[in-house]
Amino acid sequence: MKIPVLREIELFFRGLKKYKFVKLFQLKPIDLGYYTMNLGPAIDQKHLEKCKVYANRFMPLELVPKNTICAEIGVAYGEYSDEILKIVNPKELHMIDLYSWGDFWGRDYFKSSGKNHYEWIKDKYKDDERVKIKKGLSFEVLEQYPDEYFDYVYVDGGHDYETVKKDIEVLLRKIKNNGIIAFNDYTYFSVNENMEYGVERAVNEMLYNSNHEVIAYAMALSHMNDIVIRVHK
Repeated sequence: MKIPVLREIELFFRGLKKYKFVKLFQLKPIDLGYYTMNLGPAIDQKHLEKCKVYANRFMPLELVPKNTICAEIGVAYGEYSDEILKIVNPKELHMIDLYSWGDFWGRDYFKSSGKNHYEWIKDKYKDDERVKIKKGLSFEVLEQYPDEYFDYVYVDGGHDYETVKKDIEVLLRKIKNNGIIAFNDYTYFSVNENMEYGVERAVNEMLYNSNHEVIAYAMALSHMNDIVIRVHK
C-alpha cells in the first residue's frame, strides 16, 4: 500500500535527523507545513468584500476614528502604542501587558536604564494623560471594563490558541458595535520561533457564521501579517 504523502515527509525528516545539519537547524515536518490541524475554518468571501491590503501594520490605523477609546494588548517597548497616539490621537489608550518580560529582540533598553519592563513603560508615558497602563493577563484585565467600552483594540499578546480565543470571547463584549479589532501575527506557525501559533485559527472561528468584516490586511516582511476586523453585533 502506498504511504500517504504527508507520512512520507514525516518519515523523510525522521531519517534526516541523524545528520548534523538537520540537528543544527532543528528541522521538523512542521517546517514544511505538515501540521495543518490548527487552521480553523476558512474565511468566507463575504467577509472580505471591503478588505484593503496595506504595506505595513501602521497604515490601517487611518481607519480608526480619532479621539476614541483604544486598547493595546501586548505592549513591548510601546512602538505601536506611539503610532496609535500619533495617528488616532485617542481619548484613552489602555496599554495591557504582563510587564514581566526582559528586553526584546536583542535590545537592552531595560537593562541599560536599570528599570524593569513595567517601570520603563511607566516612565516613558508618565506625562501623557491619555495613557492608562494595565498589568495582568489580557482577558482578565479586559473583564474590568464595562461592555461596549472600546472603539479599537490591537491584539498582540499571547499567541497560543487558548489565549487568543479567551481574548476574543471577552473582546466581543467589550468592543462597541462597529468597533475595530486588529490582530497581529495572523498565522498558524512562527518560522522564527519554530512553534505553533493559534491566532489564525481563533480569528477564523470568530469570523465563521458571523457578520463581521475584514476591513484590512497588513503585510510584514516576516510574514507575520495583521488582519483587521470590524465587529457587527
